[in-house]
Amino acid sequence: MRRFHYFLYDNYAQSQVKQTKDDPRFAFGENTDAVLTTIVEKQPGYCSYGELCGKSSTNIIDNFIHIGLLRRDGPAVLLDTPVFVHEDVAHLRCCFAKGVAHMAECLQTRKNDFYQLANCFGNGFPPEVNLYHILCGAILDGCFFEYISKRGLVSTSRLHRSGLDYLTIIYEQTPALDSFSKELLCSYNRFSDGLRSLQSFGDADGDRVDFFRFMCQKRLETLPATLTKIGALWDSLASDDKKKQLLDEAQRFIETGTCDHMCYLLLSFFGYIKDGKIAVPIYVKEHQALMAALEQLTEECIYEDMKCLLTMPEIISPLLCSKHGVNQKEIANELYHIVFGQLNEELVACGFVAQPNRYPKEGRYLQSIEIM
Repeated sequence: MRRFHYFLYDNYAQSQVKQTKDDPRFAFGENTDAVLTTIVEKQPGYCSYGELCGKSSTNIIDNFIHIGLLRRDGPAVLLDTPVFVHEDVAHLRCCFAKGVAHMAECLQTRKNDFYQLANCFGNGFPPEVNLYHILCGAILDGCFFEYISKRGLVSTSRLHRSGLDYLTIIYEQTPALDSFSKELLCSYNRFSDGLRSLQSFGDADGDRVDFFRFMCQKRLETLPATLTKIGALWDSLASDDKKKQLLDEAQRFIETGTCDHMCYLLLSFFGYIKDGKIAVPIYVKEHQALMAALEQLTEECIYEDMKCLLTMPEIISPLLCSKHGVNQKEIANELYHIVFGQLNEELVACGFVAQPNRYPKEGRYLQSIEIM
């Protein structure tokens, strides 16, 4: 049986989940692996609903259809979300190389312009660090992504039968595919209320120890034993709205140098405070004009190349999930993450942006704070 990694890009609050079966997080597991194995090992359209229900159960298959992993087409069951398998590897390895190299070259030809803007943040960090956070993270995994979405190149949202809005991306667990799904610099963890954020940007090659991942583990009751004491500290926070309390106290510490002691301990444990001072770059409302200028510069450099890569039929059509009729713009969403992740790796390798820290069993990342 094949094994798979499951990635969820959710646009909903946990309070919106009315029943457990609506939450795709609770569906991922061995049953899903078995069903997906059966489907991907047959030609598209040759896996029947009756066969799958016989091997699994009608309730399980119906729930996979309900959450958008699968869809029925008459008697057949097809993939209904991007699933990348080892048969896709050879194509994925070669199809973006020239385009990514050209985009990296275009950005480097404007290096002086990028550095001139990055030097204006005045937050005590060099331009390479600020460009790592702003160009690699906030722009390529944020506003530029929204820019290409508004132009119809990718989908960033899908409303499901449950009323929940999310995209699911699935990769077969193989070392070759891990180089696309886990080892590229394209993963943002944002513990945020929309205006303030304790965040980190890096790869997904491990279990990152940061607020966002920690909160997900707490909710799913999968907190590792190594974080038991931190979990108890979290539980001891006085407020019912722990996110708001932590963000309030982080902002208070930035503005006054003091905050609630328990919050101070958590902020220190997760690396935002060190030796009594904020240890990461801070981006504030006054920086928005600089960020907008960097975004504009990025669009000028790479938009046309990116548009070409994400819309060429010869790039999307050979993929297995495309042959199943999965939404092309949802596939393009993940292809964009592969492309900009590869681009970020190029920018790190040439020294255009900072090298992220590597943490054992966590992967590579750097942290920052936004107070907007």
